[in-house]
Amino acid sequence: MKNRVGNQKTGRAIVAQVVLSLEIGGMETVIANIARNLRQDRYRLVIFCLESVGPIGQELLKEGIKVIKVPEMVSKISFLYPKALTDALRSENVDIVHCHSGCWHKAAVAGKLARAKGIIYTEHGRHVPDYMSTIVLDRLASGLTDYIVPVSVDLGRYMKNTVGIKNEKIHEIINGVDTNCFRP
Repeated sequence: MKNRVGNQKTGRAIVAQVVLSLEIGGMETVIANIARNLRQDRYRLVIFCLESVGPIGQELLKEGIKVIKVPEMVSKISFLYPKALTDALRSENVDIVHCHSGCWHKAAVAGKLARAKGIIYTEHGRHVPDYMSTIVLDRLASGLTDYIVPVSVDLGRYMKNTVGIKNEKIHEIINGVDTNCFRP
């Protein structure tokens, strides 16, 4: 992300989190925590759900966080041209696309088509062994992506050794638990 990001009027970068849904799960909870803790003075956040908003998405909406269900995309065509997501990213003038497991390829293509200044992908987990078609799509998506963030050392190793992603693109951020939530 070589270009400075941010709206000229507000100085805040517009960040899109792209996920399949915000149903109940670990990845979805991480996305909700990012949404709740993102610095409002530096960023404006929009979450795009490709399949459904889900209960976590409903909670975030009640908290005033913008969550948008992207219109249905025709699956085979949307791999080449994810028009609905591209249009949604453009309509929000997104600077940074941060996509998550399950929608990397579509979000990376849409981010490039929408002229986002940066694309980040977080790998939350894999169904090992992957189909060769998944590995090939991931390699293609990695070419459109600026930073790839696996949430464990093993995932980082898998992304390097099996998927074949360049070492300089991978930035591991290990999942953790906020233990203050569990203190009496």
